[in-house]
Amino acid sequence: MAPLSYVTARPGTYFGFQSGPVAQRSLSRCCCDLAGSFDARRSFGLIVEAKKGSLTRFEPRNYQRRLTGVARCQKLNVVSKEAPPVDLQDFICSGVLAKKVGATPERVAERLDEWYKLGNQLAHFLKFDEDGKLSEDEKIRIYQYYLPVYFWVRDQLTDHRSRFASGAPIPPFVVGISAPQGCGKTTIVESLDYLFNATGSPAAAMSMDDVYLTAEGQDKLAADYAGNSLVEAARNGRGDRADPSKWTEVKGPLELVLFEGWMLGFEPQPEEAVTAVDPELALVNKIMEKYYDAWYQYIDSWIIVQVGDVNWVYDWRLQAEIQMRAKGKGGMTDEEVQDFVSRYIPAYKAYLPSLYKDGPKNSKPEKTLRLDIDQNRNPIG
Repeated sequence: MAPLSYVTARPGTYFGFQSGPVAQRSLSRCCCDLAGSFDARRSFGLIVEAKKGSLTRFEPRNYQRRLTGVARCQKLNVVSKEAPPVDLQDFICSGVLAKKVGATPERVAERLDEWYKLGNQLAHFLKFDEDGKLSEDEKIRIYQYYLPVYFWVRDQLTDHRSRFASGAPIPPFVVGISAPQGCGKTTIVESLDYLFNATGSPAAAMSMDDVYLTAEGQDKLAADYAGNSLVEAARNGRGDRADPSKWTEVKGPLELVLFEGWMLGFEPQPEEAVTAVDPELALVNKIMEKYYDAWYQYIDSWIIVQVGDVNWVYDWRLQAEIQMRAKGKGGMTDEEVQDFVSRYIPAYKAYLPSLYKDGPKNSKPEKTLRLDIDQNRNPIG
């Protein structure tokens, strides 16, 4: 059984090792953990004397009696963690988001061990490390994109929680993430959700897709406005709400809610402006008047992922469908992708300029993180 985690051992810190067969082999493989979190496979004691490569004195906790012979062990091998690469701090600080999220060289240096630890955990979660080494693109994604955003959100969450008196109930902090389809918002949301839950801040993620009309509701809407292609209920796997029996249950209390959507933050525009893009947008523009009261007023901070060309959405969706077809999972044809995406492009052209220029309604600059990405989905500003 491989060690569960690695932290440098030193006197006065708590030390954990795997139980069962490992304990019976004189604890020849050990793992250390300063955080104190553990499961049934791990046990702890207090390090009294330690030096590089060995643990010379170990005092077991009283509740570890089931581990036969632990108290008699005089010397245990210690697996120390790998130190962060010498160039990691410079690599993080050279990222285009570093300044935006307050990742100064001084702050990064203070947290460098944490950056490296979380980076390794996230790489494993995203299956980036299956060949044992991160590619340059994967390093950029983790250390210059996902982790900078995580630390920015964490600072926002810390500020939010500091505004409440000790012992008072604290409502969850809601982060709205607006990003076009295919740009990687699902990955960034899943990464944030994983990181916050892994570090002890209960979080949950939801999408605007979760509150779409049911297939029946979409059909009715299309019938009510027959002829408007922007509200046609296209199928082929392109829209229905999951059965309630399959909904994910989230147990509270939560500290953080991540709410993402391709049109999150869109605001109604003058009718002549939207109809100049597409006359059929007049209906969409009217419906959008209800969105602020329904959703946006509850969002505390915003992350806006900005793209240079809305036509990239077509390319990204086509890539996803090609990958699905290659895996034998069906997927739309190239023509179906073109038809599907064409229903969204008018909205992007009509509403993104205002979102990028002014931000969502009532949003505050200090609570809004704007990210520019390139066609390869990497941050560029």
